This record gives sequence, structure tokens and C-alpha cells, in this order.
Amino acid sequence: MSYFVAVDGGGSKTIAAIFSKEINLISFSKTTSSNPNEIGFESAARVVYSVISEALIKAKIPFSKCSWYSIALAGIGREREKLIFLNNLTELLGETKIVSATTDIYASYISVFTGKVGILLTVGTGSAAVSFNEKGEEIRSGGWGASLDDEGSGYWMGLQALRAVMQSYDGRLPKTKLYDSVLSWLSLNNPLELIPWINDAKREKIAAIAPIVISLAEQNDPIAQKIVENAATELAKMVWGVWNRLESSQKYSTKLAFAGGLSQSPFFKAAIVRKLREIEINFTLEEVLPHPLIGAAMIALENLGVSLDEEKLNKLRQIVTNVILL
Repeated sequence: MSYFVAVDGGGSKTIAAIFSKEINLISFSKTTSSNPNEIGFESAARVVYSVISEALIKAKIPFSKCSWYSIALAGIGREREKLIFLNNLTELLGETKIVSATTDIYASYISVFTGKVGILLTVGTGSAAVSFNEKGEEIRSGGWGASLDDEGSGYWMGLQALRAVMQSYDGRLPKTKLYDSVLSWLSLNNPLELIPWINDAKREKIAAIAPIVISLAEQNDPIAQKIVENAATELAKMVWGVWNRLESSQKYSTKLAFAGGLSQSPFFKAAIVRKLREIEINFTLEEVLPHPLIGAAMIALENLGVSLDEEKLNKLRQIVTNVILL
């Protein structure tokens, strides 16, 4: 029996799953971030190789039994980046291994819009809105990196919360529950301790503050509410930036899907939808859960000549959603 490997490498974690061609899950393993923009291309390849190795060891399956390795990875949006990563990974796997790599955003997109045109809004550590036209060309808005343009993301919201703490400390803002909650979560006694902390903090650590902000916004904390409202506005602008570049015929039947951990918050998702309604984008929500691991598996199956009907696709989605992601 032969198997294939699907990998989701994101900004906060990496998942490798071993499947049979019949779409039976054999094993899976999880580890830390493999985003090359955060840890470098060599380290990213080592993380991906390591998590694949762990999953194969669990299943007692040798590398030689795997027919395809399909990687969905953050941070390889340009062809040069993809090639650098693939070169590093194939050195570890061996030249004889068949490996494909695509962006986590594209893999998420095809996992929900199978052969159709829609808009995917990703709201996690980073943020971006994206669509792919019938030629496979990307239409993108936002998500240009934390230092340049990542509005509405978990990192952006976390940073706004930290700035609010400092502004509350020196009297520019009132001290609300957000002030104490953030310091408590970071195990800091004094806001001044944030100065050395943030110099050493990784992007995902700052992004991890965002769920606290959303929770406090639900509890009517005024500063948290403002951060959430501003984030929702920026994300709606991203969607509009993509929607406005779609073909005219596609603007009146646009499907919108949400991806990323923060979009799982009903409160935050509703705030984004409200902003989208305000700017009068004509869309319907797609309730299927997008996930890069699903897309990575779909790419492997296609390359192995396995046709995916609705039954098989639903089986794959259920495995990822109900087993791997739990």
C-alpha cells in the first residue's frame, strides 16, 4: 500500500498527516511554526521534515512508502521563495521524493472553492483577502507582512492592545479591564516591563493577545471594542479590495469564506460581516470550513490521479475537522 503526506505549515503551528489513497487517516503529528519569514528557509524545511518524520514513525511507515509530499506553507508567496524552500526540503527528504509546495492561503482557498471563484478572508496571526480567477491568477488584498501591512490580524490587534496598555499607563487612555487583563496574561507586574518583553516577543506571541481583546469586547470593554471595530473595518476593506477587482458577472454571486483561528469567534465574525454589509458588498457566506491541510491533501490526490467526488471530499473534511484539529 502507498501513502501520501499533507502538511500545513503556518505562523503558529505545523501539522503533518499521513493518508492512504483511499483517504483513510493513518497518523498525524503537530509542532511549532514553520513560516520561513519567521525562522528562515533552512529552519522551516527542518521543522517540516521533523514533523513528517514524527508522523511516519507513529505509523511505522518508511519514507519510501509515501508517493507524494504536499506542503501548504505560509511565507512562500513568491516563486523564488517556494523554490528555496523546496530545495532545502528535498535535500532532507532525498531527491527521489516527489514534493509539491504551495501557499497556505491557496491551499485553504481550494479546500472550499473547488473549481469556483470566491473570496477567502484569512484572519489569524496574519490577515489577507484573496481570490483566484478562472485562469488561476491571484487577486489579493492585504497580508503584506507585519512590518508593512497586516491590518486586522491577530498580530495587529495584539499590538493595538499593548499600545493601549501603555497609553492607559501614562494617562492618554482610561484604565479599563483590558489594562489588567493583558498584564496578567503576560505575567507582568508593571507596564514598563513590556519594553524589554516586546523586543524579544515573537509575532505569534503578540497575536495570542487578540482572543483576550475579542473576549473583553464582548464584555463591553470600550477600548477592546474599539480595537475590534477597527480590525473589522480594515478586514472589510481587504474583502472590498478583492471584490472590486472581480469580473462584473462574479460580483453579484460572490461566495465569502472565513479562515484562521480568529474567524472562529462568532462575535468577531459578526462584526466583520456588519462592516461588509455597510459597504454594500453583495455576498453570501460559505459555511464550509477552509483549511490548508485539506487543500494540501487535495493537491496530492490530484497529482496521484485520484478523482475527488463530493463524498470523498466530505470524508477528507470530516477527518481534518473532527480528528486532526480537535
